Amino acid sequence: MEYKYVYHKKKLISRYTATKIIEALNTSRGYVKLSFDLGISEEDVKIMNYDSIVVIDGFKIEIDLLKELIDSNDIYCLEDEDIVKVAFYADGKYYKLRYVAEKAAPTLEINGIHMHRIVGVTPWEDSLMKVKAAKIQRGLKVLDICTGLGYTAIASINMGASSVVSV
Repeated sequence: MEYKYVYHKKKLISRYTATKIIEALNTSRGYVKLSFDLGISEEDVKIMNYDSIVVIDGFKIEIDLLKELIDSNDIYCLEDEDIVKVAFYADGKYYKLRYVAEKAAPTLEINGIHMHRIVGVTPWEDSLMKVKAAKIQRGLKVLDICTGLGYTAIASINMGASSVVSV
């Protein structure tokens, strides 16, 4: 069976985004620059405070929930009128995206195990170190065996690999 990737643009909220929203509320700023794609881009967003609810681009979020997110390494998605953790359970395993740093790619966590080192290094940096350690160079063919979210495969291509097969 062939899998066809379909891109869905969704607004993501990390602890960094939640912190910026709370700071904007505390300073009574009506607009704030926020990233809803984990730091790839930023946009000016109007924030309206209604007692215990904040409205961001039409999404209603409880302020108490935002405060909880500040202490969380989970990543959430604004979906319809709800905020949902980016995680799922399948085949006896629990998968989730884990926030690691401001404006850095997340890591995948499976049953509590990170697919990349995350202490003092971002997943992209970890992937690049792995590719350099494996001496990936121009023209090599690479087999990527479940090392995470594809960062190592991308780093291999960037280092000159002629092809990468991910399983």
